[in-house]
Amino acid sequence: MKLEIGIPDKSPQTVITHMGALLAAHEAIVRNLPAELEKAGLAGDAGTSDFLTGLMEEHEKLAGMLRVARPRVTSRGSAESRPPADRGANDDRASKRTMEQT
Repeated sequence: MKLEIGIPDKSPQTVITHMGALLAAHEAIVRNLPAELEKAGLAGDAGTSDFLTGLMEEHEKLAGMLRVARPRVTSRGSAESRPPADRGANDDRASKRTMEQT
């Protein structure tokens, strides 16, 4: 038996839509985790609090990377990444850390 997997629609608009949905999911997790973190703190559960804090930091980081990387659609309908100058100060800090480590 052969399993066939369809080729997904790779049009620029579809990519942007999927990246937007993924960004919204990460942002929703970041919005909802503080309430759960507070519950763990009130229960005196330090392990869960630590786990949720790390989880929130990871989702904040992923959301930020998606905001920077998400392409935009040009007037011709093709996707275009933002030039490095539009990507924000976080990129500069990351490149400085990389240079300091070498």
